Amino acid sequence: MKKKIYTLSVLLAAVLPAGAQSVKSDINTVLNDIALPVFLGVMVMALAVGIGKNWRLINDETNEGNKKQGWMNVAYMVGYVLIAVTVISFCVGKIAGVSFSI
Repeated sequence: MKKKIYTLSVLLAAVLPAGAQSVKSDINTVLNDIALPVFLGVMVMALAVGIGKNWRLINDETNEGNKKQGWMNVAYMVGYVLIAVTVISFCVGKIAGVSFSI
């Protein structure tokens, strides 16, 4: 039994550092190839949703002078999404910068 545990520990010691580096490269690949287009898509969707939800104010159908308020609502919505994406990107960058060493 001790021989099996020793053999297993030697095998894991030889494999784990290489596996840790491949995990780090996989994380970087995901961040570079997938995360950036997703975040840009989220920003475009936020702009589209903001314009859609505030279209009556932007178009000023009732002639009450609410066009500026409609555009400010869109700006706030896009700003909040920009702040959220920035915070998420910062956290993901910190996670990706973690050094794996065993």
